[in-house]
Amino acid sequence: MLLGLLAAVAVAVALVVVLVTRDGGSDACADLPAGQGISRVGTPSAAPFVGTLGTHPETADDESRAGIKVAMVELAWRDFEPAKGRFDAAYADRVCARIRTYEQAGMQVTLGLGLHYAPAWLLAIPGSRFVDQDGHRSDEPDLVFNRDLRRLADRYLAKIDELIGLQHFWAVRVTAGGNAELLYPRGNRYWAFSDGAQGGPQRPASMAPNPLPGWRPGTGDTSPALAQREAWARWYVAGLTDVANWQLGELRRLGFTGYLQLLTPGQGIRPAQVAPRVAAGLPNGLFGRGAVWSWVYAGLTVRDGVTAYVSSVADGSGDDDACGPDDEAVRLESRTVLDWSAARWISRLARHNGFSVAGEVPSLRDSAKRRAYYRDPSDDGLAARAYAQAKGCGFLGLYWAHDDQVRDGTVSVDVLGRLAGPDALPPAPAGG
Repeated sequence: MLLGLLAAVAVAVALVVVLVTRDGGSDACADLPAGQGISRVGTPSAAPFVGTLGTHPETADDESRAGIKVAMVELAWRDFEPAKGRFDAAYADRVCARIRTYEQAGMQVTLGLGLHYAPAWLLAIPGSRFVDQDGHRSDEPDLVFNRDLRRLADRYLAKIDELIGLQHFWAVRVTAGGNAELLYPRGNRYWAFSDGAQGGPQRPASMAPNPLPGWRPGTGDTSPALAQREAWARWYVAGLTDVANWQLGELRRLGFTGYLQLLTPGQGIRPAQVAPRVAAGLPNGLFGRGAVWSWVYAGLTVRDGVTAYVSSVADGSGDDDACGPDDEAVRLESRTVLDWSAARWISRLARHNGFSVAGEVPSLRDSAKRRAYYRDPSDDGLAARAYAQAKGCGFLGLYWAHDDQVRDGTVSVDVLGRLAGPDALPPAPAGG
């Protein structure tokens, strides 16, 4: 009770005091075009675009000339709001200067909201973190089960729109808030034991109550009836759907009309794999990350402009196969899909739900084998295999993770540019 009162007081104070500070700054967003300032764009049926993540403005012209037509800039909540209620307008100005550079280079711009770069003051609020079934607390903020944290994030999103302007972005990346993708925290445990998750007052009104408060999955406890365990599993995964719906709804309420990319990595758990896990009492593992993508996508309430986003293209799953002409005839529950790649599976879910699809390659890894694959410019390298999947599955486009490795020469800009070709145009806006 005391912790709940302290949390409520902390949030109330943070919501009342809102300051905007400017140390220098040049109102760089003031004269940017309202909407994407790109005069010529491709058609919706064009070949997949090529973009990079964390695009460096210094090399935007060179990349654009090579055929890379989408840039991505990621914010950091901790830098934009370094203290409760104090927003740094000079930080916003620097972001706007980057947007200007990208657009002048002829690139569309994707926004990473950076909610997972949480400020220290947010994490210091009592009850701000996930709790697993053994009482361990996460390093990241709980935006799934904590309504007060969502209110603080709402204010952050509103300030992004006010000081930067959501209208300048072609797409926005949507995650679980505390995580860089749409996942619960690492550890393959079950992160549903905070006050809000167990039925306390912090639970967002949009989330259904916990159907089995006190039950601990991952312990081998199968005493609840099978139907109750499945209900709990669906409720747990629905937490990710709900945190996505909250962000999608807020972005649309703020007037954003572009693509909304839901970052879903890997194959996840396919429908045919659910029943054995439920029967065993939900052992620790991938289910703890909430990665049942068929349930997540089916539960979205905002449907327009949604992109099912494969944040692990050409990750080796399914031998990196591409989509087939008869994929839509294969039932989601079929065991056939267990052999498909992540790109093929999530593309199937996208088609099933009427969404577009896009993705990114895995980032550079430490092993010598993975580094060689990452750098390989041949048809057997990551770039060629990933783009083949993107093209074969009808992606809007493919992002390279990350621009740092393009800038330092780990991967040649010409290798990536050749994928779409030097005559590539920036992609058309959503609905274009």
